[in-house]
Amino acid sequence: MIATTAPTQWPIHPIAITAGELVLRVVGPSRSGQIVRLKAEKCTIGSGPRCTLRLRARGVAPLHCLILRGQAGAVVRCWSPDTLLNRQFFTDAAVSPGDRLGIGPIELEVLEIGATPLPSLESRDEEARREEEARREEEARRDEEVRRDVEEQRTRLVVRLVELEAERNRLDILRDALAAEQAGLANQRDVLTNEQEDLASQRNVLAEERRAWLAEC
Repeated sequence: MIATTAPTQWPIHPIAITAGELVLRVVGPSRSGQIVRLKAEKCTIGSGPRCTLRLRARGVAPLHCLILRGQAGAVVRCWSPDTLLNRQFFTDAAVSPGDRLGIGPIELEVLEIGATPLPSLESRDEEARREEEARREEEARRDEEVRRDVEEQRTRLVVRLVELEAERNRLDILRDALAAEQAGLANQRDVLTNEQEDLASQRNVLAEERRAWLAEC
């Protein structure tokens, strides 16, 4: 879904474009051909609620780029790594009709760049405030993602520690059982050794008795 401060129509013929507006056309499988008009000389694009052009679609970052328009033309500033201009990475670049701006999974074709008067000091301050708020929101979002990642890692570590403790207890039980079994085998070995000694003694006695019997015969 696309939300913007300027009204959108679906579809619209190119001859209906109004001077003084930045006019974009959606290119892609979703809402392809939809026209978006932006009147502000400074336009932010992203999924954040404070963006001038809000693109509420999966894969769209809260803030992708800033488009600045003036009497000499327009420039776009990249604020997200998955923002492309004519399928190329950029930092700051001039924008002309026919260019295509990649916003995550969405592509916007520039149809017209209307000339705009120089912004007043008040409007510049307001846009600067909006940009700063958008930047802070993006930083807060990233901080929240980092916090969630740390919390998930901590939870996984706690679970792993519990598993290791259970495994250690199981090994301790096995070790004690093995030690008891070894002690039992040692006792049996001692009993067998005593029995062997008794048998050897009895065999010697029988041998002596046999020799004495043979001597008498």
